[in-house]
Amino acid sequence: MVLTAGRGTVDSPAIAQILLDALQPHLRSLDPPYAPATPLLSPNIRVYHYPPKTFFRGHYDSPQLDPRSRRLSCWTVLVYLSNGVKGGGTTFWLDDPERDGGKSKRSAKSKGKGEKDSRAKPTDGPRRMTFEPKAGRVLLHWHGVARGGCMLHEGDEVVSGDKWVLRTDVLA
Repeated sequence: MVLTAGRGTVDSPAIAQILLDALQPHLRSLDPPYAPATPLLSPNIRVYHYPPKTFFRGHYDSPQLDPRSRRLSCWTVLVYLSNGVKGGGTTFWLDDPERDGGKSKRSAKSKGKGEKDSRAKPTDGPRRMTFEPKAGRVLLHWHGVARGGCMLHEGDEVVSGDKWVLRTDVLA
């Protein structure tokens, strides 16, 4: 895994709660389903800065244990914070021979302003799907253990502009 961007981390239950309040109406539509008695986001808030010529090569997110709640993460939450970025999309490889012989059934969902999956655009045929970074867009993608875990994905190289992303996780 190669990350060429800068990253800062803050432990903030307050930010996690604000994000949870905004996301909660959408959590019931996730696949695989998310239906714990008490929904919770990780207070481990990460902010990534990708200036031009930076990227995050192909990788898999994996469940992390939240030490406070003792719950595992299961969905990655990315909140795009900047506009005016050329490149820098988040690309998911739909055919992942390391996981399932190229017959992936896992999903990535993009939500924002009532839209579902409308911000994803296919590139290079059916092999990959790219979500373009625009301020206010939120991307949730599965990285739990069920259904084979996380899809292979990467942060594409930023060509121009500065890409800023906030990341946290939905806790099972």
